[in-house]
Amino acid sequence: MLIASIRITMLSLLTFIALFHSAYASAQKSQCAAVFGTFRAAFNHNTAYSTEILERTPIKDQKNLGTCHLHSWAANLERSYFLRTGKTIELSASFLTAVHLFTNATQNLKADNIDQRIYLGSGALKSKSTIAQIGLIPAAIWKPSRDFQSNPMADQLETYFQNILTRTIIKKNAADTEERKAEILERAEKDILKIIESFVGPMPSSFEYESRK
Repeated sequence: MLIASIRITMLSLLTFIALFHSAYASAQKSQCAAVFGTFRAAFNHNTAYSTEILERTPIKDQKNLGTCHLHSWAANLERSYFLRTGKTIELSASFLTAVHLFTNATQNLKADNIDQRIYLGSGALKSKSTIAQIGLIPAAIWKPSRDFQSNPMADQLETYFQNILTRTIIKKNAADTEERKAEILERAEKDILKIIESFVGPMPSSFEYESRK
């Protein structure tokens, strides 16, 4: 009798849990529907497309560096160039990213707060501004010496830059003259460029493409 009573109690408990879970899930579903809305009952996805866009250049992969907008801008401009000229050109997202890293890291050197943090990513407007300032180059002109955007290299870059930034702010705040501050900033910029080139290879100062510089 005791065993049967225990079985009945356990069965009742499991039934209660199941009913409670069902009621809870239903309530959550109702709350989500109230906030986000629901699909139309007769919703049918149309898969009959009249236009197919073919990939004419390789798909760009930011890996884990946070420069998705830089890559998407480059891909969009490749497509726009093809639609305007009928010609295909692959733009170097790697060069764009490397220059963005240098610009972003050196801009942080102006800070005076020891807690200043470096974030190497780039949003939509920042990416557009970067492209407008430095321009774009074809991928055939320059390629990095290794895949510096993938983990753990991207994390190493951010760590190295953060160390330089913190060290520079400490020295700059302790400097007693503007000339000394300028020397410290110049040294830091050279250190940042040296680290970038240790990852991507030498950064050329000029390019030649189709007999044009």
